[in-house]
Amino acid sequence: GIAIFMAGSLVGVLALTHLLLNYSLGGAWPPLPLKEHAVGSIFAAGTPVPLFPIFRPITNMIVLPAAIFAALCTFNCLCIAFWEKELDEIQRKVSFATRFPKLNRHLERFLLAFAFASGATAVVIHQVAPILASASVSSFLLALLSYSGERLSRDQRTALADLVLLTPILALTVMKP
Repeated sequence: GIAIFMAGSLVGVLALTHLLLNYSLGGAWPPLPLKEHAVGSIFAAGTPVPLFPIFRPITNMIVLPAAIFAALCTFNCLCIAFWEKELDEIQRKVSFATRFPKLNRHLERFLLAFAFASGATAVVIHQVAPILASASVSSFLLALLSYSGERLSRDQRTALADLVLLTPILALTVMKP
């Protein structure tokens, strides 16, 4: 009831703040290329809101997977930013990809390292292993999409990148609250 409403309201305020900064002020996103992190974190914060009654109280065993999911969502946004860099340049928008274009060549390595780290953490922390393992799978799939290059259109990669964020849903079906 009230906990979901309050958490949802907080996420709503964060999303509204993002929209105001990025769109209403003429696209005057701050010069720091944090847009991808902001969007990924807001999405990750909003995703578990309906689950609050199931996973109460909020413990470190919930915070860790939430932080890993936020990082995964940020990686998702970074992938999309690199794939859509030309659009940001045309629109004169600041993004991580427009500020640091050379990091694109390292994206797959970052994603594979994150996949390995999430998977290794899943082996160590059994209580939330399904969520961490699914984050590992999602990161690996993002790396494959990034590696696919021109074999897929930009729109296809973007849609598939968003789809890989659904793998934690599978983990929740095997976890016991």
